[in-house]
Amino acid sequence: MITPSRLGIYLARARPWFEARRDPAEFMHRINQVDRIVDSEFLFNRNEAKWVREALNLAAYSQFISPSSVWLNGETWPDAFVREDGKDIPLEITMILDKGREIGREYRMDRPFEVNCKVDDWVAVTDAISRLLAARIQSKLQKRYSISSRLLIYLNANEWGIRQKQFESAVTDTLRREVGSFSSVDVLWKDKLLRSSGEVRWLPNLFH
Repeated sequence: MITPSRLGIYLARARPWFEARRDPAEFMHRINQVDRIVDSEFLFNRNEAKWVREALNLAAYSQFISPSSVWLNGETWPDAFVREDGKDIPLEITMILDKGREIGREYRMDRPFEVNCKVDDWVAVTDAISRLLAARIQSKLQKRYSISSRLLIYLNANEWGIRQKQFESAVTDTLRREVGSFSSVDVLWKDKLLRSSGEVRWLPNLFH
């Protein structure tokens, strides 16, 4: 098994490839190769792996929007870029979990985590997610990104199959209300892309 120190060195050497413009399919193939080497405990608990999480979300996002190229930013911010319609769009990437969850803790081998699946009221679930989304967007807006910047949020949340359409509507309503100075805010949730425009996209290879 590869040690954490060697894994850190491997990731440092692997990253520069992802900082150049890449074909989305090639980018996805390459980051999936990296992901197979990085176990979940390392991925969600080490700063050295933060860019891997961002790259995985960028790869997933590219399936929905079909950009001509994607790449990570070598500077502090934004996290990445996508090229659409001949324009390079700055992309900030972040993640939101259900209230009370800690992704690092869930993937830490010595601290097992149990998800509470008891949901009594779908309204409470959607309200909680809406508040989390609004707070995260507002915290990002305080950093004053350029007006052309887009925010991508990976939403790791479960509505437990309760009124999924209403859950989607609550998310898109929050995005539209809180978009602020971002050009748009997109949310990756399960096999969908929820957009601040109100649009909901499925993965193109799925039939609905």
